[in-house]
Amino acid sequence: MTTSLALTEINGNRYEINTKNGNIAQRTGPTAPAPKQTRDQWGGQIEFLLACLGNAVGLGNCWRFPYLCYKNGGGAFLIPYIICSFVIGLPLFLIELSLGQYSSMGPAHLYANLSPFFKVAVYYNMIIAWTLFYFVGSFLGQDWQHCGQHFNTLNCTTINDKINSTNYSISSTEEYFNNFVLTKSDGLDVMNSINWRLVAALFVSWVIVVAALIKGIQSSGKVVYFTATFPYVILIILFIRGITLDGAIDGLRYYVTPEWSRVKDPGVWRDAAVQVFYSFGIGGGGMITYASYNRFTDPVVRHSLLVGIGDFLTSIFCGSVVFAMVGYMAHTLNKPIDEIVQSGT
Repeated sequence: MTTSLALTEINGNRYEINTKNGNIAQRTGPTAPAPKQTRDQWGGQIEFLLACLGNAVGLGNCWRFPYLCYKNGGGAFLIPYIICSFVIGLPLFLIELSLGQYSSMGPAHLYANLSPFFKVAVYYNMIIAWTLFYFVGSFLGQDWQHCGQHFNTLNCTTINDKINSTNYSISSTEEYFNNFVLTKSDGLDVMNSINWRLVAALFVSWVIVVAALIKGIQSSGKVVYFTATFPYVILIILFIRGITLDGAIDGLRYYVTPEWSRVKDPGVWRDAAVQVFYSFGIGGGGMITYASYNRFTDPVVRHSLLVGIGDFLTSIFCGSVVFAMVGYMAHTLNKPIDEIVQSGT
């Protein structure tokens, strides 16, 4: 059985690469030093695909995408989003995977070689801390379902209240998030004290991240089998529950029925383009890191298509789940669907 070798040059050094499995076979040259330890690699392509899908599918799909659909005329937003996904999202996604796979570098080292100007620090774990906050709260009485708490106002209304009025009412879930989880102040000029509950949730979220990554891809490659698939189990459960609620069909109808006049609005196209970056994880560095553990000859184009299309379909499904719930809220509060949710909630 013969092995085919390809000669290539990486960072000024000449290598022979095994084209069958992508591993570096040996460094060539009469005076070349001993080869450095090769970068760890995924246990299989499934681990890589699940890691990328788990990174791409997140709060941008389940939270931000449904809100932008709600804000921009329901189904009208789907048209520019589909176009931007295939014209902007997939090509940039392919570029990021290619950069990581063919350089075998993480984003910090990669951009230090390409252009240090592109090295930027960002954070996302604060939103994960909110999720942990709700996860713990679901075992401690689910206070967002009730009024009469110390953080509620006189305008508080629960989903079980049957009202038919035009006065200003706020759902208990909205007050729980704004007044208890965030402890929002009355304005930028009003300084609140430190929210120690969220500090604790943020600390726990970082501990979970460290635990998942402490052994590199040896640990994270196994963790993704759970973290990338379990959200779909939850989404399916929520969808089945949502479509059985009163008013859910009205919410889904609002979701898929476009306001054609909104398609001409440049703001809708801008929101769609920005959402593509959020949804695909472009510019965050995560995809470059994952791809850097690939073999040199792995099918990067196929991987890009599989993850990109999977992320797109997940966004559509998340929208269905959320709009079923929004339809139920509109039915319960006796309000039009386009008056249910405030910006940022």
